[in-house]
Amino acid sequence: MSRRPALALAAVAALFVAAAWPGAGERGIIAEEIQPYLARHPRVLERGPDGVVPMPPDEPGAPPRPRWVRTSQWPVLAWDGATRMWPVFIRGHQTALGSYFGILVGPLLGGGVAGVRRSSVLLGLALVALAFALARRVAADARVSSLAAWIVATSFGAVWLSRTGYAFELGSRVAMLAALAVAASLRREGGRGRSIAVGALGGLALLSRATIGVTLLPALAILVAH
Repeated sequence: MSRRPALALAAVAALFVAAAWPGAGERGIIAEEIQPYLARHPRVLERGPDGVVPMPPDEPGAPPRPRWVRTSQWPVLAWDGATRMWPVFIRGHQTALGSYFGILVGPLLGGGVAGVRRSSVLLGLALVALAFALARRVAADARVSSLAAWIVATSFGAVWLSRTGYAFELGSRVAMLAALAVAASLRREGGRGRSIAVGALGGLALLSRATIGVTLLPALAILVAH
């Protein structure tokens, strides 16, 4: 990458971080945003035929840890281990794969809710960089790639999601753009390794969120056709 496009990307990235990073620990918390990062499932009550009772996995007679947990709370499927809860599915078509980035990196960024949200900012930053890389490979024009990065960095959805703990939403988008960026490079630099990377990244995107295929698969088909 020449100096000018690199500077343009750095400027857009700095703008994005300035918009998404501040106030990570001061904003209100959405329950479903933070639940995949909790060490234990929250204790939630529901009204049943016998009055108010704890929801699964804390219902009367629940087996002791370690155990698999299935519940209507977020996450709906998790492994409740000896030391913490490990989320698996958020909802039927969406896994918690992206959340593991926050679980691993969040403690290095201040811990707690703030650390989780700052880790989401890094995922959002990856989206900006990957949009730049994809446009660079498709258009081979620094102005087009800078515009693509600018659109992502200033879009309400990207900034809003990156200010939350919804990494399971961001993870599928990061894997999708990475798969498309590698696929776009195949026309210039082929090879089995890159083809395997496209398949692995595309599979990761679909495993993170099955409905991402509505966008990913047609885009991949167009790139492969060229």
